[in-house]
Amino acid sequence: MKDWIKLVVLSAIIFLAVFSDNFWVYAAGEYVLGEGDVIEVIVRRNPDLSRDFTIRPDGKITFPLLGDIQASGFTASSLKEYLTKELEKYIQYPDVTVIVKDAKNYKISVLGGGVKSTIVSLQGPTPLLRVLLQLGLDQNANLKEAYIIRNNQRLPVDMYALVMKGDMSQNIMVEPNDTIFIPPIAIGPVNPGVPGSPTGTIVVGPSVQIVGEVKAPQTIPYREGLKILDVILQAGGLTDYASGNKVKVVRKKGDKVEEIKVKVKDILKGDISKNILLQPGDLIVVPKSFF
Repeated sequence: MKDWIKLVVLSAIIFLAVFSDNFWVYAAGEYVLGEGDVIEVIVRRNPDLSRDFTIRPDGKITFPLLGDIQASGFTASSLKEYLTKELEKYIQYPDVTVIVKDAKNYKISVLGGGVKSTIVSLQGPTPLLRVLLQLGLDQNANLKEAYIIRNNQRLPVDMYALVMKGDMSQNIMVEPNDTIFIPPIAIGPVNPGVPGSPTGTIVVGPSVQIVGEVKAPQTIPYREGLKILDVILQAGGLTDYASGNKVKVVRKKGDKVEEIKVKVKDILKGDISKNILLQPGDLIVVPKSFF
């Protein structure tokens, strides 16, 4: 069934919601404010000081009496303490509350080809299981090979055990700027070598993946001497929206991840020195140009 993983996740969520009062209560660090976030500051008994603020690109807000103050980098509670201290210079016993109304900076990236590549905005620390449910997993998602990258380190989390076995010790909190890699299950013939053999979801040998702004994102069997241009051409070439000189090759080295920047547009113009050799397991990410 196409939505088998989603059904398993839903069943797990329903079970936990029924049998655990604290399923959605978790210990995590407070959200750190950043550019674009909308906060509400309430100063009781001082309605002229109470209003909504949007944090500017310079990380500041303009607050009555105080002028421009830094907001980016604070949590709601630490900003409350700072405002209380500063307002004590002007009013007696200020009673300040800071509420995050719209969190714009809690974003994670999802790549790998097993699900649609996207950027997900969250409202704060979120359990991994809940994020996976939002992604709409199906039988194409290879959870056994999935992983999370945080600060260029691979986290020891087993998404297959979490979703399929209900191992809640794997239900870690997703943090801002995390990258979730979910590769597809490689497709190969059920009876290799037999003409007309139907395809099925069996894992074949070493492969590389290409996702993002190419015409046919896919997983390609690895072969000796395979170069990045070979894979891009096999994927139909770049789309009109591709940022060709910001292509990344994501390569795992043990528990660490290396990102290799490749200027593919330069290669297409004839600079073959940038046509790098690939390695088994490489992930090629072709980002979208916003200009």
